Amino acid sequence: MRLFLAVHLSEEMKTRAIQIIEVLKTAKADVNWIDKEALHITLKFLGDTDKSRVKGIIPLLAEIGKNGKIFEISTGKQGAFPNVIRPKILFADISNGKDEIITLSKMIDETLVTAAFKREEKPFNPHITLGRCRSVVNLEKLSECLLNTNFPHLGQKVESFFLVKSELVGNRAVYKDISEFKFGKS
Repeated sequence: MRLFLAVHLSEEMKTRAIQIIEVLKTAKADVNWIDKEALHITLKFLGDTDKSRVKGIIPLLAEIGKNGKIFEISTGKQGAFPNVIRPKILFADISNGKDEIITLSKMIDETLVTAAFKREEKPFNPHITLGRCRSVVNLEKLSECLLNTNFPHLGQKVESFFLVKSELVGNRAVYKDISEFKFGKS
């Protein structure tokens, strides 16, 4: 099964992300937009993982949760990877709470290395993926939209993180929570 670790977003944060997506859609670019129920912040992608390995990592992740502390995050500006001029991935940046999310991701990465998962090589940049560009159609308009649209920052508490299973249904990924790891709880 394909697995990843994530922070779920509040309904208010998801609604704000959808508002951003609706504005970006006016550029009529060829983008695969993320559905509201699929919006999240990925902490670590585990990829295809055998069920037998899942049982071994849940106690490790629970320990991270038990030792974690609740914190606040808020959205920042919209952006794109690798950049706004040649966007491939469109995102809402995380401004407040970025250091806490990065620390959590590093703790997860270091812990899972002990369970024979591959260490992340690229620096972690916490964000909410809004869409993935499929072609170059109207990218210039999309870039303008990204640069010229400002939304007020919106925040939420982060009280836990999740181990999530991803399944392809048709051409869409469907996510199902396997475990929740609450901060400060055994």
